[in-house]
This record gives sequence, structure tokens and C-alpha cells, in this order.
Amino acid sequence: MAQISNSPWTGKPWNARWFGEQWSRAAEAAGYPWLRARDLRLAFATEASDYGAPTKAISSSLGHSSERVTEKFYIKSAAEHYASQVLRVIEGRRASRAPEKKTGTKTGTTGN
Repeated sequence: MAQISNSPWTGKPWNARWFGEQWSRAAEAAGYPWLRARDLRLAFATEASDYGAPTKAISSSLGHSSERVTEKFYIKSAAEHYASQVLRVIEGRRASRAPEKKTGTKTGTTGN
């Protein structure tokens, strides 16, 4: 299992599966079941870039091996980032809806 940093409480490594389960529960409880932890990384990189932070600083903050990784996968324009977030909200709402059942019968009209 992959390691995700260390717990600030115990100093021991967190297990990726455990972290994912905790994240999913928290996102669901907050009403954002579609929100992934990596979305926050993307939001951070996008916002930092939009505010003029150097790519090298962003890359270092994310723990990337090179600036190229950061540029290729994380830095997007604010418009692109927000558009993808809006689409994710819409998709999440669609998925959470139960299929609608039609009730009643269709009535026709009669002529005179």
C-alpha cells in the first residue's frame, strides 16, 4: 500500500486505503461525495499559479520530482479548473438522484 505522508498526531505513515476511506466519509458527510482529495491538490496548484507563484515553488510544495510534472498535470487555467468542478457537481447530483417513475396514464383529447 502506498504511503501518504505521516500523521501529525502519531508521526507514523498513513495508509493510502485508510486515508481514502476517511476522506470519502468526510466528503459524503459534508455533502460533496464527488470531491476527491487530489482535487484539493489541483485547486492549490491552479490558484497558486493564477496568483503568480513560481512553478518551481508549486512543484516543490506538491512534492513533484520536476516542474514539468506540475505543469503537465496540475497547473490549469482558472476557467478550466472551475468548469471541471461545475461539471463534477452536476454529475454528482445526477448520480445521486433516484430514477424518476412515471405515474398515471397519458390522456388524449377527443374531438367534437
